[in-house]
Amino acid sequence: MTRINLDPEKVASEIGIPLKDWPGKCHEISIVLVKHGIVKGKVRYGHWLVPVCKRDFPVERHGWIELANNRVCDPTRYVF
Repeated sequence: MTRINLDPEKVASEIGIPLKDWPGKCHEISIVLVKHGIVKGKVRYGHWLVPVCKRDFPVERHGWIELANNRVCDPTRYVF
């Protein structure tokens, strides 16, 4: 998988949404990044099926950006 390296502080400043407001807004942040042309791809919303933390929830609802060639940009992954 190819990674896209984004500077979170720079992106937050560019889109006008501080990093402290990103948790719980994965889909919204993904939409904004695509609309601002920061990332080119299709916004997706579904289930995160890998371990997140020591909680009883095995599946988390999550939003991300699907890039060309089945690559993924997950701008809010750090929240997990």
